[in-house]
Amino acid sequence: GELAQQMANDEGFVSQPEATTYYFEVNQRDEKSPFRNENLRKAISYAIDRDALVTSILGDGSIASTGLVPEGMTFSPSDNTDFTKSAGSVLEYDEAKAKEHWEKAKEELGIDSLEFDILASDTDSTKKIIEYVQDTLQKTLDGLTVTLSPVPFSVRLDRSNAGDFDMLMGGWGADYADASSFTDLFTTGNSYNRGQWSNEEYDALIKSASTTNVNDPEKRWEDLVNAEKLIMSEQGVIPVYQKAEAHLRAPNVKGVVAHAAGAQYDYKWTSIE
Repeated sequence: GELAQQMANDEGFVSQPEATTYYFEVNQRDEKSPFRNENLRKAISYAIDRDALVTSILGDGSIASTGLVPEGMTFSPSDNTDFTKSAGSVLEYDEAKAKEHWEKAKEELGIDSLEFDILASDTDSTKKIIEYVQDTLQKTLDGLTVTLSPVPFSVRLDRSNAGDFDMLMGGWGADYADASSFTDLFTTGNSYNRGQWSNEEYDALIKSASTTNVNDPEKRWEDLVNAEKLIMSEQGVIPVYQKAEAHLRAPNVKGVVAHAAGAQYDYKWTSIE
């Protein structure tokens, strides 16, 4: 991030958005989990300034998330509208709303304070992100104490699969350029749904998109947009940013095409001037 910020004005600087979203999952496996409380999840989400995070911490062209599905990946079959525009966004940084939902959560949970841990990979950028989130949550939400567990990727994977976490920073890169590469992850019982958020209406929309409406592009699109709106309305998962990769490329190299999903590069139009 620091190097990307230093070189941002270099004529060879390029930033390539990827079809990858990084997000927080919260552990909702236990019936007594405080994270089953929607107001708590919303309080956490409203307390995160995603724009400051991508600008000040990452600095590599990464984009503040507007939802689970990243922008520039999939487009409406009827008018070519980007999925993120069709779905809209409820993600915003709002201290007042964060405090309001936190007060409601405390009342509903019958608590005055809460302590939880964030599990994440131990890469430099991820450690900086969770340190920022720890700081902003504790400053904004009175009575909240956040600890951090940055661990090697393999350990994070094992612990997240086992449900051994409170809040988890993870991410997903699309296997193919379609919203279902993300929305399918959070159906009930999916092994990638590590926090085990569950919603019957959401499950029905995802099933409809892959069965009833699978051969009707516009109705299928509607199913997936509605599924995104639903999971975001409950903050079943809390998106943070869409990853971009910063490069220095000699300015005389022209026509390199970088794809957000699938094979990363096409060189067939590339030339050196």
